[in-house]
Amino acid sequence: MPEDKSSKTEKPTQWRLKKAKDEGNVPRSKEISEGVILLTISLMMIYYLPFIGNKIKDSFVFYYGLAGSMRLNSTNFIFVMRNGLMTYVSILIPITALFIMISFITTIPQGGFFIKFKKLSLNFGRLNPVKGIKKVLISRGTIVELIKNFIKVSIIAWIAFSTISGNFEKIMFITRNPLIIILKIIGSIAFAITFKVALFIMFLSIFDYLYQKYDYIENLKMSKKEIKEEFKQYEGDPQIKGRIRNIQFGYAMKRMMQEVPKADVVITNPTHFAVALKYDKSSMKAPELVAKGVDYIALKIKQVAKENSVPIVENPPLARRIYKDVEINETITVELYQAVAEVLAYVYKLKKRRL
Repeated sequence: MPEDKSSKTEKPTQWRLKKAKDEGNVPRSKEISEGVILLTISLMMIYYLPFIGNKIKDSFVFYYGLAGSMRLNSTNFIFVMRNGLMTYVSILIPITALFIMISFITTIPQGGFFIKFKKLSLNFGRLNPVKGIKKVLISRGTIVELIKNFIKVSIIAWIAFSTISGNFEKIMFITRNPLIIILKIIGSIAFAITFKVALFIMFLSIFDYLYQKYDYIENLKMSKKEIKEEFKQYEGDPQIKGRIRNIQFGYAMKRMMQEVPKADVVITNPTHFAVALKYDKSSMKAPELVAKGVDYIALKIKQVAKENSVPIVENPPLARRIYKDVEINETITVELYQAVAEVLAYVYKLKKRRL
């Protein structure tokens, strides 16, 4: 029996998120691609259309010149067709390459670019008409899409109307101008509309992406039972266990190293052991161990202590004893009071402080 959706109150685990990504399920906003494409088209109107126009003009001049100077036969027909094809290929290749590049640029930051053939496989569950109708009519996503598309259409219509109204006089008397001026007027109006719409779509895409990410997490939420079952499933994997231990060790090490600058003294065996003690007589009954380590970790503790001007005292027997008998964030044992008090007295004397 499937679980009630209301019971799915927990955020998805890293395994659920990874599985969703492996299946090609990542949060995406199509408005980002639309906005970038429209912005690119508007800029092409300025920088690329004149190039295309000159190419086509030169092509017509060339072919009209040929028409008056030679008769068409099988040999020069191939020559003419090849040259015409190369002209249009030289126009289309930069455009095609640009739009392929845009698809990568807008897709990779939204979860990466990958093709999942599993999405293309036949799934008879998707052919259920009742389930499909419910999904279309009742889903939160459908309502959001309707609202978003209504806003898009309304704002785009307003942008087009206001731009055309602002150029109404030019449009009314456009036929009085030479053809080149007419094309420039139409081009400038088209550019203004496209550029403004592109900026609006890109602005809208920010909110759309935030919503898509929110909806993505909501749809992947899990029940407490699912989380328990997933942990049971993955905890048996030694690689995952090792990875978890490494992550936990890294966090513990980072927290421990953050405490070393707050220590009053670091006691060392010069080559192997290092322990860091902190003592505040107003709030502590006895000195507290804030960090300890052997070999590489001991060297790291000493390095952090030097960088933060924490006194380092060499006392091999005491360092080994504290390392063995005391755990981090615990106070030292009664047997160590005298030895540690002597070390702290020495340190305070160096700092001209009273114990």
